[in-house]
Amino acid sequence: MKLAILVIANFVASLAMGVALTIVPWQLAKSAGGEQVLALTATYASGLLIFLSPVSGRLVDRFSRRKLMVLSFVLMGAVLLLATLGYQQPDFRLWGLAAFFFASQVFFLFLYQARTAFIQEVFAEQERARVNSWMEVEMQSSTFLAGVIAIFALQDAYFAVVLFLTAAMLITAGLLILFIPYNKQPRPKQATLLRTVLKSLLRRKDLLLLGVCANLPYVAVMLLNVVHPVYISKVLQMDVAALATASLSYAIGAAVFGYAAAHIIRWFGELTVIATTLFLFSCALLGVSLMPVFSMIVAVAVVLGSTNALTRVTFMTYAMKKVSPHIMGSYLSIIHSLTYVQRTVFSLLLSLLIVYAPDANYYYFVFAVACLGPVGFFVYALIASEQIAEVESTPEAA
Repeated sequence: MKLAILVIANFVASLAMGVALTIVPWQLAKSAGGEQVLALTATYASGLLIFLSPVSGRLVDRFSRRKLMVLSFVLMGAVLLLATLGYQQPDFRLWGLAAFFFASQVFFLFLYQARTAFIQEVFAEQERARVNSWMEVEMQSSTFLAGVIAIFALQDAYFAVVLFLTAAMLITAGLLILFIPYNKQPRPKQATLLRTVLKSLLRRKDLLLLGVCANLPYVAVMLLNVVHPVYISKVLQMDVAALATASLSYAIGAAVFGYAAAHIIRWFGELTVIATTLFLFSCALLGVSLMPVFSMIVAVAVVLGSTNALTRVTFMTYAMKKVSPHIMGSYLSIIHSLTYVQRTVFSLLLSLLIVYAPDANYYYFVFAVACLGPVGFFVYALIASEQIAEVESTPEAA
């Protein structure tokens, strides 16, 4: 019952956010000056998340994870309601939509950290792989369905109604979470001391490196979200339907292997799966770099979706085993901060490459970024420790 409620609530929320985050950027892009507002909002949000992530991690460790999830859903729904009201007023329309887009980035940061820590706290160790697997399936299926719905919602006549409905869905998702039985585990005093927690986590360079490596496929996919439209439209001279086909192929691969992740983890073990998926992800990008034709892009998208999903599910399952529940939020916050830094730096480099080398094959750049994953994992294997990361007693915490 716990898993069913969690999956349904997250599916409802993911569907709502998927639809909203499809039509809001579209409406911004259509508005006069909206492109600049969208670009600035995305840039400021990325910069803020680098610094906000550590704060969110501490909040996740300090307060009830269930309450934080509920609060995230309800507040996001409230922001969306305000954006809907602002959409009715031409003077506030642009900034209302931009405010929602900005808030959505903060929402995902808090939600993912709170949800991961919540799963670790509520579900037994042998259940977590299956739970994480279903979370991946939920995310991919809701993304696909949101795309279908957005095709009809892009009509201005229905836009305000759709925004209102998605806001209601988010609030409903928050209320559903309240039905999951939850008892907040008491945390030792030293787990509330920021310096002690950071010192304990920074001592575990192996787990930090593993987190960075496991998130490199995600960073590469974010880069591909820039490369694909540029290459498909300008080089291959194909329309948006081709881009949608590649996205659909990615979603299918991610959903199928996200569902199978729990079984694959049980058969081969977490570290073997992570090492294999990082290697295959890089190989797939090498293939499309060497032969960047549309059929290869579509075929590789399936591999990228499946390996990225497997890496994400497996890493989260392994992290839940190796990091104490008392400091899971703080651990995730550090990993997310490092991931945002990577994403920002590599996105900037890609932008410069597009500007100063317009005829280059950008897939090679993404391939180079992805290769850091298996290389980093090799280093991790050399320094890995079997001990669980937890805060140690200190004189000031005693």
